[in-house]
Amino acid sequence: VGATQRHSGKWDASKYYLQASGSTAPLFLQEEFVRVDGLQVYNSTTAENTDVITTYTSGISNIYISNNICKGANPTSANSYYGIYLRAVGSGSKGYIWNNIIYDIGTSATNVARGIANDDGDWTIYVYNNTVYNTDEGYWDPDNGSTQIMINNIAQDCNDGFVTGWAFEAESDY
Repeated sequence: VGATQRHSGKWDASKYYLQASGSTAPLFLQEEFVRVDGLQVYNSTTAENTDVITTYTSGISNIYISNNICKGANPTSANSYYGIYLRAVGSGSKGYIWNNIIYDIGTSATNVARGIANDDGDWTIYVYNNTVYNTDEGYWDPDNGSTQIMINNIAQDCNDGFVTGWAFEAESDY
């Protein structure tokens, strides 16, 4: 077309974006070895257990999520919401999450709203240069035995930036 459809680092409704308004994430990754790069993804619902990008595979996998803008509807009800949610995976899997902007996932004191969340101990995840803004909890891990290496991430205007078991590896910094 002679013109890029990719965002320039901030939400742009004139560029391509993926939007859903149901209780399933607009981007629900159930395949192994997936790359998601440079998308704008918006979940406009306030339904319970709603995510923007979710992974859920049963085998060993490498997942790459980079350069995306993940936007929520900023719900205020007592439900669960996630920006990027790493769920069930086979032992030995790796997740690479970098250069993403995640915002408006939810800020109510009664809900569980998380920017980047890891919910499976089989992951080794590398989280670099991400920004989480206006969300109840910025980065969440339940201390489930997974390996997290986090470098140069920010949680701004969040009730709690780094929550529950982020047992950072020695390689983590900033």
